[in-house]
Amino acid sequence: MTRSITILALAGASLLAACSTTGPMRTAPAAPAQAGGGSWAYVAANRAETAKLAYGIAGTDAVGLMFQCALPQVRLIFFPPEGEPVAKAAHMASGKAKGSYPLSAPKADGGYPALEARLAAADPVLNSFAATGQLTLSIGRDTRNLDTRAERERAAVRAFRGACAGPKSP
Repeated sequence: MTRSITILALAGASLLAACSTTGPMRTAPAAPAQAGGGSWAYVAANRAETAKLAYGIAGTDAVGLMFQCALPQVRLIFFPPEGEPVAKAAHMASGKAKGSYPLSAPKADGGYPALEARLAAADPVLNSFAATGQLTLSIGRDTRNLDTRAERERAAVRAFRGACAGPKSP
């Protein structure tokens, strides 16, 4: 029983770190990736939430973007830097796979400015990201190379794909 409570407490702490309720990352475009401050973290699904893959500053609750499993889709939630004009689409590339995804404001996300795109869970860009560890995301004037640098980040991306793979693409 004590072990179950400890595991639940650790899972809750991880969820809080990956899904900030104290505000989005407020930095200049691409700064976390270029400065080496950003990293990927996986949060497994629990009774209240689906699986998530978040990119933010390690050791803080600052999350810049997040993929959330919503089978048969994946939600991309992006917290734009302050002062950025609202973009109409997110563009992602990984390896040879590329995609453009319309952006909209989500119904509710804690009151913080956010943009959301929905893509198929079996999207080729997500599959390539899991295979290569390479991802470039462009939203408006903000372009980020969000490649995985550490094996633990690659493992986080693979874990998310395993939890939210969706049907195989033809």
